[in-house]
Amino acid sequence: VNSALTSKFRNCGQVCVSPNRFLVHRKLFNKFIDQLTWRMKYDLTIGSNFDPLTNIGPLINQDQFTKVKLLVEDAVTKGAKVHIGGKPANYCGSLYYEPTLLTNVHYNMDILSQEIFGPVVVCIPFDTEEEAIMLAHDTTQGLAGYFFTQDMEQMWRVARRLEVGMVGVNGAQLSCPHVA
Repeated sequence: VNSALTSKFRNCGQVCVSPNRFLVHRKLFNKFIDQLTWRMKYDLTIGSNFDPLTNIGPLINQDQFTKVKLLVEDAVTKGAKVHIGGKPANYCGSLYYEPTLLTNVHYNMDILSQEIFGPVVVCIPFDTEEEAIMLAHDTTQGLAGYFFTQDMEQMWRVARRLEVGMVGVNGAQLSCPHVA
């Protein structure tokens, strides 16, 4: 959950290697959702970039704000469940969007086929490694992929099969110089 929170919400989710979707094994899914929702509620603070307590600032411009808003609205209209957020944070200003966690997403929703570039994360359960790889590949974007495992054989097997530009294992800080 720590890496999920950091990797997704760094710079308000406006990072080219920011994950858009978290694929979580079904056995861990509900616990992951509960913990991530709690952390988003209590660890993320929306506000001015000049406030040192803020870690969620505004979106870059009105076009990006509108894109994020429409992606979430489309998903919710088509049946996605909002665990937290899901709406503009107008109390902070015109370009702020609440950190949002969505589940029950389906492939008829635009949010799964477009880069979000905002403080919105989609969580999808899976049952098998094969299914997770299939879901990971079911997108037109593929700059970075991250996964967590304690099994070294699985680490190499999955890393080789992911069709992405960069793979992170047991962490999601590809753009940090101390990781290399």
